[in-house]
Amino acid sequence: WRRQAAGAMKAQWEIMLLVLGASVLLSLLVMRTTAVTHIYALPALAVTGVAVWRYGQSRGSAAARIVGSLAVLLVMPATLGQLAATAMVAVSPSDAKLSAVERACPTSADLAHLARQRPGLVLSAIDIAPMILVHTPHGVVATGHHRNHEAMNRVIGSFVAPPAEAAKIIAATRSDWMLICPEKPEITNLAEKYPASLAATLVAGRAPEWLEPVLLPQGSAAALYRIRLDGK
Repeated sequence: WRRQAAGAMKAQWEIMLLVLGASVLLSLLVMRTTAVTHIYALPALAVTGVAVWRYGQSRGSAAARIVGSLAVLLVMPATLGQLAATAMVAVSPSDAKLSAVERACPTSADLAHLARQRPGLVLSAIDIAPMILVHTPHGVVATGHHRNHEAMNRVIGSFVAPPAEAAKIIAATRSDWMLICPEKPEITNLAEKYPASLAATLVAGRAPEWLEPVLLPQGSAAALYRIRLDGK
């Protein structure tokens, strides 16, 4: 880009680098945009790869040519992705530092138990909803997909509302079951921010009378309730 003479080609490179820079910054905030960022990066990576290859092939010794040629791998997206993943694992907390709740909730045993209940609609924390869809015959009120914002608002609204108001929101969804992980951040964060909410009540172990506890396998960190509203 710096060696390119002024003109249309240089302008195109400047636009591409500007878009790439903006996309990189956005990908730090929204993970799904990383796929588009990779596409924007391909022209620059291709040019870099060709330059590295030519430099390696121009070396005098065979060893230098081999090393220079192998260096092309360092600018390939697959290699960069693997290096980034390895770095993330190295700096992330080990399993030994994570609580059992952080590692597994709900467990496969929890989901198997839920699957044996009468099929219906489950109001759950958004993050665990996909597991319910995959491993049980039940439906869910909402998953974490941005086009489903109205349903997500109903789920979040039910957890942050006081129990009496939450009952009205949940009754409108016609949900049959509620499954949550009371010690997971998705629930505990809401409980801390809204101390009078349904989430805070559930974290404290004081479920309202319209939530009937359902026994889960011993040692489970999850909480399953049968919703008793509208005569259910």
